[in-house]
Amino acid sequence: MKRKSRPHGGLKTYSKNSEKSAQAERSQGNFAFLSEHKLLTVFTVLLLVLALAAAGTPKPQDGESALPVLEARQVAINLAYDPPEKLTSLQGVNPEAVAWLSAPLLGLDEPLMQAGDNEKYLETGPEGERSRDGSLFLDFECESDFSGRHLIIYGHSFRNGGKFAPLSSLANEDGFRNFSRDITIYTPERAIPLLIVGLDTAPAESSRRRTVFFSSEDFLSYAEGLLASCDLVRESGEYKRLYSFITCNYEDEDFRLYVYAVEA
Repeated sequence: MKRKSRPHGGLKTYSKNSEKSAQAERSQGNFAFLSEHKLLTVFTVLLLVLALAAAGTPKPQDGESALPVLEARQVAINLAYDPPEKLTSLQGVNPEAVAWLSAPLLGLDEPLMQAGDNEKYLETGPEGERSRDGSLFLDFECESDFSGRHLIIYGHSFRNGGKFAPLSSLANEDGFRNFSRDITIYTPERAIPLLIVGLDTAPAESSRRRTVFFSSEDFLSYAEGLLASCDLVRESGEYKRLYSFITCNYEDEDFRLYVYAVEA
């Protein structure tokens, strides 16, 4: 961990009852088939995960990347994934809920919203209600399935609270170290455990919300530039996405707290 030094089937007759009975039998048969199929899938996945764990993650040879092996492990885990019920329930009320963010040690347990702009959820709650606290939300230019290179998430911090106020617990070496693996994002398709790799307090700057890149090299150069300016930073290894959590900071006028993470 480094700290930056800087100033700032014949013919049959049917009654309604017999038809209902037949439908019930078909339903039970389908349910049994699906249950057996899911159990088989989960069992297969568990065997695959155990095999991967027993084999360990092979050390890449010179010029090779460990990412394909790590991604295969994550795919195996996500085959048996069911999204959180609170996410699916909220999506039934508001389809702009794209994920759920959980950080139990920090005390964060909130849906992530996404609208057609970055204004709506500043003062709108997850169910569409007017709210001073607003919601945590994904930048409207980011991919809602979290497949992009730079995923940017905003939320309020006030002097006396706010949904992203717990992020301030990361702004010292102990918090940065102890809570570095606390954040997980749950989408409808997968769970995304994160590793916090950088923290910075700096003025609000539009350059920090770039979402379009010309190549992997262009993205990595951009991400490394952000991390190089951080007050607190740790080695991150290989990564192909950067997650930015942005909230207000009262160290100076119009300052922001930037927390950076990569997929663990």
